Amino acid sequence: MLMQTLFSSARLRQILALGKTVTCSLRNGGKPMMYTALRTRTAGRWLMFCYCVFAMLFTLVPPSLAQSTYGTLRGTIRDQSQAVVPGATVTALNVDGNFSRTTISDESGNYEFQNLPPGRYEASAEITGFKKLVNSDVPVGPREVVRVDFSLQVGSVSDQVVVTGEASVVNSETPTISGSKTNVELKDLPLNFRGGNSSPINMVSLVPGVQVDQGNRITLAGNKIAQNEFTIDGISSTSVRSNGPLRELFPSVEGISEIKVTSTNNNAEFAQQGDVTTTSKGGTNSLHGSLFWYHQNKSLNAEDYFVPVDPVTGKKPFLLGNNFGASAGGPILKNRAFFFGDFEGVRFQNASSAVLTVPTNELRSGNFGSTPVFDPLTQAAFANNQIPAGRINPVSQKIIDKFYPLPNTPGAADNFRRPLQQTNDSNQFDVRGDYVLSSSHSLFGRFTFKNLDPRPANSFPALGNDPNTNKTRGLTFSDNWSITPRLLNEFRFGVTRSSQFFGLNINGQELVKELGLRGLPEQLPSGGGMPNISIGGYDAPGHSRDESLRELRIQFADNMTWSRGKHIMKWGADVRHMSIQDSAIFAGGDDFGDYSFDGTFNGQPWGDFLLGIPVYSTIADTGPDFDSAVRHYGFFWQDDWKVSPKLTINFGLRYEYHPPFHDRTLQITNFDRRTGNVIVPSEASR
Repeated sequence: MLMQTLFSSARLRQILALGKTVTCSLRNGGKPMMYTALRTRTAGRWLMFCYCVFAMLFTLVPPSLAQSTYGTLRGTIRDQSQAVVPGATVTALNVDGNFSRTTISDESGNYEFQNLPPGRYEASAEITGFKKLVNSDVPVGPREVVRVDFSLQVGSVSDQVVVTGEASVVNSETPTISGSKTNVELKDLPLNFRGGNSSPINMVSLVPGVQVDQGNRITLAGNKIAQNEFTIDGISSTSVRSNGPLRELFPSVEGISEIKVTSTNNNAEFAQQGDVTTTSKGGTNSLHGSLFWYHQNKSLNAEDYFVPVDPVTGKKPFLLGNNFGASAGGPILKNRAFFFGDFEGVRFQNASSAVLTVPTNELRSGNFGSTPVFDPLTQAAFANNQIPAGRINPVSQKIIDKFYPLPNTPGAADNFRRPLQQTNDSNQFDVRGDYVLSSSHSLFGRFTFKNLDPRPANSFPALGNDPNTNKTRGLTFSDNWSITPRLLNEFRFGVTRSSQFFGLNINGQELVKELGLRGLPEQLPSGGGMPNISIGGYDAPGHSRDESLRELRIQFADNMTWSRGKHIMKWGADVRHMSIQDSAIFAGGDDFGDYSFDGTFNGQPWGDFLLGIPVYSTIADTGPDFDSAVRHYGFFWQDDWKVSPKLTINFGLRYEYHPPFHDRTLQITNFDRRTGNVIVPSEASR
């Protein structure tokens, strides 16, 4: 039974006692708070007490959300008769870092290691009266629960039985549906994801359940785009502006250990239904590295089936791409401190063709030949279908002279062709350091730097190539401390900064003066910009004005794990400060205007343009760019209850508080739901 309403605490206890699933909404000072509870008939009164306590805490404490990238290793110790063996010493040894964790199996023979750094482990179990049993190859991935059970044989503890071969990857511990791609898989798959860009995010689409729409946006298992979270080493890499991934923040593939996609049945630890987790690679006791170079050119590429040759040159389109770099990792202090770093550069050039319909020499001067054109002032046809030179609008004439090329191909349509050459260069490096304070306490930090300089070409020669840039920085720190064998704490801190610029090589203010455009806002935006023109039957110049998009995210997260009997409880807090500065853009030309000509007045769209009479014009007075910030909070608690060897119940509560953005330039408006009026902020509302 699924219910969504406002419950009293007494009603909540009643529903929980009936063993129902309930989504409930409590209120704190008028603010709704959502969380979910799951209760079975046999859970015990102390669990109901915990729910009530946490429900009361949620009405007093700001909410939060924490996410871990560590793995879990668990299992049961039995003898050959399948009786459980309590008190056995279980050790998990990280093969690459040569550090270990030790625990004791409980009265039910169960053991568990939480917050294990991803990697390869050697798991062993021993107790007096039995031979020591060693499983030599146990891979533990990020956010993965791996089960390794032991069946001990009677004998001396000095005797040792070694089991080789990887542990089963079948997940029988959680209801989560997930898939992943490891570093080896990412590099060995025969896909040219490095063609023009080094970001591996598009490789996520190879995981079952992942869909990519026409806008190249990612959705998981049919969820909405806004229901997905993207993280790198536990720190959010989700764009504040678009709610999609910051594609250029991802480390180089050389520095990625694994990309994992969780699409269904996420637990209370995670804010969204779907999650894409990227885990970076750390150093080990072995010094290792790589050098790579990927090259492509038009001679090595197969012909496009639909466009085998360039329509302008008659040859295969120009292409020259080089992706190169190196990585290295190893020990600084053996068994104690490790490093890993990589560099990746991209130098990519490719060509395409622009095919435009531009006015002929006769049309540029107002001569329409045998096509009649009319004077909108008298409704009479112009003599000889010629618009007099004195009637041609001077602004239109200057636009023709500045932007319109002469035809270079016969005909009235598709009569101008030219090759377009564009580049997409980038430089990136990632640095990570790990430090093991003790077998129960470890730290790591990572820094990512990437500069991307795409130069897309415009079809009109006068517009040239856009001077776009994309600068991304990411800093992550993590502290993982096993306070006691049954109490663990994980703290994470991260800063993500992204700065994107989408530009134009033409200064908008200077262009307006040159053309003599009138009726525009007095304070035009600085930088690139131009009018956006539309002429029926002809291609026309136009471009959006400069856009500068800057995002900042500062995140603090902490969670604790407590193992008690058959229960493994986890709770955590997450605080995220997010800010965004972006250009206020509404239409194609914005403050410089959008002008459309369709022949309404003259009978010919080009005639209306020559006369300077648009069928409609749109001018936006954009004002200052917006500068917004917000702070989001989250709080969660969950429990994995091992009811029996064949039944584990996962349940938890989550509370999130997402207040609206505050804009320093008063650019955010809202609706009054009572009246339907638009609420516009003013200085008095600060």
